[in-house]
Amino acid sequence: MIKEEEESKQKNTDCFVMMPFTTPAGYEKDHFDKVYEQIVKPAIIDAGFKPIKVDENHLSTSIISKIFDGLINCEMAICDLSSKNPNVLYELGIRQAYNKPVVLIKDEKTDFIFDVSGITTIEYQSMRLYEHVIHAKNSIKNAIIENSKSSNKMVDIIKANSAIITNSNEMTNEDKNTIMIKSLFSEIAELKRILLHNPQNYSQELKLLNDKAEKYYNKFKDDLTYIFEEIYNERSFNSAKYNMYLLKLESLRNRLLNSSNLNEDMLNDLEECIDSVNSILDERIKHVKET
Repeated sequence: MIKEEEESKQKNTDCFVMMPFTTPAGYEKDHFDKVYEQIVKPAIIDAGFKPIKVDENHLSTSIISKIFDGLINCEMAICDLSSKNPNVLYELGIRQAYNKPVVLIKDEKTDFIFDVSGITTIEYQSMRLYEHVIHAKNSIKNAIIENSKSSNKMVDIIKANSAIITNSNEMTNEDKNTIMIKSLFSEIAELKRILLHNPQNYSQELKLLNDKAEKYYNKFKDDLTYIFEEIYNERSFNSAKYNMYLLKLESLRNRLLNSSNLNEDMLNDLEECIDSVNSILDERIKHVKET
């Protein structure tokens, strides 16, 4: 018994969890937190693995590193395709780019994704009635066990835009840049969904919506600073352009705070600003490769 416990400790039994962090339109509040606690986490534990889930409240150096470490180094992974969250799909692409095993799950509300439609995907019921939870847990547990025994791995299911297979597990600056930018675009899209979903409830939802948008604006500014100062470590590179976009972000934030209504034009301006920053980063990558 002691020998078995020692062998279990030595074996990598970590299972990385890829799920949406935010609650998309059409789902109850904290829906995916409940799916994780009631279905995913127990299934992973029952299969003999340790669940590893990164709670992304702010994209910092440590959070990005933890995400990539989990994607690349965890023995097993589980990916919830429900709501077709772009960040989750991107993480799945990275996992597959490194040829690592993964169990795919989704709820009944989500259509099969074309790129993975030929791969077995465990379906669970989003309503989470007791009998549905038990069935889903058992199905996911069995899939994890089966995957851990199999030597076959799914490769190129979803192509990660900038994930490159190398002999090293180190994440490249391009990888870091891409996941940060994709996350920013994802959050802008989330704000747009909120706007489109509650047009009749602006008076009731306005304060909550503005609070959430202000948090995102502050986050965008912090994340862009991180990209330039930490990832590229050259504050002088395109500093004039960079400062211009920071000022534009501040202007957008002031428009938000001084307006009586958040509108899609503001979000489109922000999206254009982030896209311009992305172009600067692409220019930086090209510059480095040419020198």
